[in-house]
Amino acid sequence: MKRTKIHTLDLAEYPQELHSLLKGCDIYDSSCSREARVLFIDKQGGFFLKKAPKGALAKEASLTSYFAKKA
Repeated sequence: MKRTKIHTLDLAEYPQELHSLLKGCDIYDSSCSREARVLFIDKQGGFFLKKAPKGALAKEASLTSYFAKKA
């Protein structure tokens, strides 16, 4: 998965609760579709944060939950 470093991130696009996670670390765009933006947050081992229009990730969340129960 390709990662492109983001040099400027507009924190106003994200909830206040995520600001401390997004500050003080390298952040990379790891998106591979037009529907959603995926950020890799290089902090504490790394996190992925996916952002999309409201409701766009509902099916993905449902499938993730289903497969997590099977594991």
